[in-house]
Amino acid sequence: MIAKITRGSDAAGLARYLHGPGRANEHVYVRDGRTFSGGLVIGGTVPVVDERDGSGWARAFKLAHAQRPRVRKNVWQCSLRTHADDRRLSDDEWNQVVDRLAERLGFAEHPYVVVRHADDHVHVAVSRVADDGKVWKGAHDFRAVRPVMREAEQRYGLTVVPDHQQAPAPKTGLTQGEERRARRTGQTPVRAELAMKVRAAVDVSAGSGRAGFEAELDRAGILYRANVASTGRVNGYSFADPNRLDGDGQPVWFPASKLDRGLSWSKVAATLDGPPKHRPTPVQMEPRKRLESRASFQRRTDEARAEADRIGRNRYRHERTSALRGEQQQHARFWTTQPVTAPRPIAQEAENRRTAERAAAGPLGAPPESAAARAARLARRGVAPINLKAPVKKKPAEPSHQDRVRRAAQKPHDPRRGMSR
Repeated sequence: MIAKITRGSDAAGLARYLHGPGRANEHVYVRDGRTFSGGLVIGGTVPVVDERDGSGWARAFKLAHAQRPRVRKNVWQCSLRTHADDRRLSDDEWNQVVDRLAERLGFAEHPYVVVRHADDHVHVAVSRVADDGKVWKGAHDFRAVRPVMREAEQRYGLTVVPDHQQAPAPKTGLTQGEERRARRTGQTPVRAELAMKVRAAVDVSAGSGRAGFEAELDRAGILYRANVASTGRVNGYSFADPNRLDGDGQPVWFPASKLDRGLSWSKVAATLDGPPKHRPTPVQMEPRKRLESRASFQRRTDEARAEADRIGRNRYRHERTSALRGEQQQHARFWTTQPVTAPRPIAQEAENRRTAERAAAGPLGAPPESAAARAARLARRGVAPINLKAPVKKKPAEPSHQDRVRRAAQKPHDPRRGMSR
């Protein structure tokens, strides 16, 4: 399933397009043995008298917009289309998809209609201004529509459309260079790999403090260094992968905030000092003996609780490691299947090709012409060749105003100058 979102201010024009027969590419579909031409209202929040007439809901959109006339582009329109090989969805199934879309985007309380335009697609027209004057902004609508389409594909058995624009979760703030390198090599970026491992270490060491956190990092094979101020306060951590080195053979260090914003020290410290995330294991120990001292019983109790905590933490570490392995496989599969279709690499490749062509061409864009070929071409045209090496006579420079004044002063004085006849 794919979607196309547009915005405008002419509800009547949209109604004419959706319900009119059109002059070309006429939309025709069959329902209950009847053939319909043009759109048919199959759902929404605006009551309509004639499901084949769009003037009613267009008038309702106009009345709602009159309450907030300063709102520009008050009509939001989204077309949802299934694959040509998919089965034909019923009107109820399309309404279920649109209801989920309205709930996800937040326009369920606004006037909207669902217009079936053909067997394979519907249009959702929404008034951004509600009847009570509230305005729906529709921010990040392109991003919010995607999970609704993926859910509909799974629910109704439709063709799954790969969503290349959706970044792998969780977000790591990768640069475009890192994304291009990952698509080209098919390997998960270093920062994404480190972020997944550090998040797993934080979850396992929850409730055990800095010592437990650093022990988990050592167990995971992650290099770390703490940023400790002169006052002894910890400001954060930096991490590195010992298997990823720079040109000088040194590990590349990443601050925690550059890996993931959720790994800032304020959030990590709250997790380390908070309650553990593993399930508590029942403490199994013998009851207090008759002649056993209180100190001995307390020591046995603490040892049993520590053993139960160790068992529960090991069990949770195993579960978290399995989840980490699945997350790593998901990232690796994502970067392996992503095509190199980013605009910057394509533009750079085209620029490199143009640069090579310019280097092989002459100053005017054509291949350089030899002297013999130039002479033959001029002979065919009857043009005498010009000797470019012959000296060119320079035009004498025009004297300046000061030179003219100085020359006039040097001329002999004429006594008749200035006399009238």
